Amino acid sequence: LLVVKEPRATPAGFMFDSIEFHKAAGLLLERAICVTLPIYFLFGRAIELGLKAFLLHEGVSEQQLAKHDLGHNLHALLKDAEARGLSNYVSLKTPERGMIELLGREYQNTRLGYRVTDAIYYLPPIDHIKNITSNLISGLRCLCQESNANSDT
Repeated sequence: LLVVKEPRATPAGFMFDSIEFHKAAGLLLERAICVTLPIYFLFGRAIELGLKAFLLHEGVSEQQLAKHDLGHNLHALLKDAEARGLSNYVSLKTPERGMIELLGREYQNTRLGYRVTDAIYYLPPIDHIKNITSNLISGLRCLCQESNANSDT
């Protein structure tokens, strides 16, 4: 029996999940040989949950986050987060935004979870995605965890 103490529908809960997916991706990246799509999927999920944690902190409801226009769309989530002040916490340069968008195309259409035989995948360098994800989590971690603590009082 696994008991997770963090509630999901809070910025802290989403950040907790983002950190776990990031750690899982890092472990696979360090230890697995010839594993690529699952690692990209895990980093994509970490980015998605990190951005959603920030958006929850900024007052976006969980129901809004689940809607089709945001859902698993990394580009739309990033755009919305940047419109709400993400740059006050995380510095993303234009190439980094482009890499999130590139990853997001494959991530959103589920090709990372359901391989298409003989398909061409357009993915950014894995080490760049790892660094972008680390940067995102580092910039938002305290903000999102404090947000949960403040809502408990």
